[in-house]
Amino acid sequence: TKLFVTDEPIVGLTQDPFWETADIDTSNNSWPRKTAPSRLELFKTERDPGNLMRDMKTPLKGAQ
Repeated sequence: TKLFVTDEPIVGLTQDPFWETADIDTSNNSWPRKTAPSRLELFKTERDPGNLMRDMKTPLKGAQ
């Protein structure tokens, strides 16, 4: 247990940001709690698949 005495209110804390300890549950290492996206939310995020044919037709900058 640690006690921090400051003149200003504490906005946030992060414990072990460089993962130097063998911590199984890293979700409780920060205050206020930071929410991590679930696997389903990561899967549903829209990604731009890109259009390779359009990219090939675009002239390169500096190529003459």
